[in-house]
Parts: sequence; structure tokens; C-alpha cells
Amino acid sequence: MTSASSAERKTLVLVHGAWHGSWCWERLLPHLAERGLAVRTVDLPSVLRGAERDARGGRRGDRRLDLRDDADAVRGVIESIDGPVVLCGHSYGGMVISLAASRSSAGAARSAEAPSAPSAASAASAAVATARGAESRVARLIYLCAFVPEPNQSLVAIGDNQPAPWIRMLDEEMTLPDLSLAGEVLYNDCDAATREWAIARLAPQFNAAFITPVARPAWREIPSTYVVCARDGAIPPDLQRTVFASRTERSIELDAGHSPFLSQPAALAQALAQELARDTASR
Repeated sequence: MTSASSAERKTLVLVHGAWHGSWCWERLLPHLAERGLAVRTVDLPSVLRGAERDARGGRRGDRRLDLRDDADAVRGVIESIDGPVVLCGHSYGGMVISLAASRSSAGAARSAEAPSAPSAASAASAAVATARGAESRVARLIYLCAFVPEPNQSLVAIGDNQPAPWIRMLDEEMTLPDLSLAGEVLYNDCDAATREWAIARLAPQFNAAFITPVARPAWREIPSTYVVCARDGAIPPDLQRTVFASRTERSIELDAGHSPFLSQPAALAQALAQELARDTASR
């Protein structure tokens, strides 16, 4: 077992994928703790759980929540941490960490929004300052079978502006996987009980999150690792290897489906611990 003693000064921030929440890391967290890793999770605001949807309607001003709001949520977590941070984004979470840690454009999209009042202007300025402080703390990006965008590319653009056939539009704004297909697509190497447990927790997400581009993705400036999942049913493994992994500094491969945090939490924890330790050992 790899100890995190050499990596104890880094905090791993786990960023979930589309329609999920921090609940998806529950099986992984004990394995990371065994390896001595400091870990934080975040719930992305563009995924609306029932109570949240009823309370706020999923709006920021006059628009729906999108990728920028998710990136802001991650930056808020980073700002609360002392010391360097490693961001790990799963699936759609790769888009989020690409924006949240962008050293050239962090906060640019948010500051470009026209405030409607002085208080809104102050809030926008504070958001930009937070972003600039947060991105400087990110030591590495880890893309876990995740999307790795080119400059000015959205998630939908990566798919030639066509959503995956197993994604359903609930209305003009909200998306959710086809629940009859989610087991095979998202959890194909999980047991039946795990599939049922996870599918029951999926929540609608704003389509706006998938059409928002990342101007200058952070992987172009920050060292990054790609974790290929060789049995992935959501993102083709060959696409992961030949396109996404080629954009990162190094890659590793797990013989797992799209959700190794549920199907192989010990193996994933070991891989993450080794990545954090590797950087420190090379200094």
C-alpha cells in the first residue's frame, strides 16, 4: 500500500460528474483515508437535487446555473484549504476542473457578466479575486475517465454538438440519463445492488452546463494525469486514450467501467495516492 506521507501537504479535491453528487465518493473515501490522504468533496450547483430545486429554482440572476457556477463552487473549496491542491474530476468534472484551475481566465467569464447593482458588482469583483487565489494553489489535475476540452470548447462540442443517445431532455432546460440504460452505461462493472443504489440518487442537471465553453483549459498550464477506464460504457476507452490522455502529461489505466469509485474503490484509491506521492518524490 502506498503511504501518503510524502504527499501529506497536498489536499485532493474530488469533483463529481454529471447528475451525480458527493455521495458517489462514499466508497472511495475510506480507502483514501487509509492511505493518509487529505480529501475534500464538492456538490456542483448545476445538478439540482429536489430540495435545492424547490428552494432556489436553479437561477443566478436571470440565467440558469451552468459550468461557470460549478467552477466557482470548486474554487470556493480550494480557497478554504491551506496548502497545495490536486483536483480530480470525473467525467463532466473534467470540464469543471479545466475551468476552475485556469490560470489565464479564472473568473473572466464571471467578471464579464453585467451586474445589475453595485452590490452585484462587488460580488463579481470578489469572485474574480477568489478565482485568482484559488487557481494558484492547484498543483496537478487528474482526469478520471473525464472530458479534456480544447480551448473554447464545450462538452457538447466535443461530441460534435450532439448529446449521447442515452441522455434525455426532461424539458427545455434539464437533462438526465435514460434510467433504463444508466446501469449498463455508467455502472456496467458494478453489482446489481450498487447499480440500483446509484441510479436512485441521480439528479437532473441543467443542459446549460454542457454547452458552456472553457476558454483556456487549465491542462495547458498545469501538470495533469489522465486515468483511462478500459471498460467504460459512457466515454469510449479509445477516445480516452487517443484524444484525452494525449493532452495530459501522463496517463494510467484501470480495468474498470465508468464509475471505479463504486466498482473498484481500493484500486482507484491506490492509483490516486501514487499520483500524489509521485510528484513529491520527484522534487
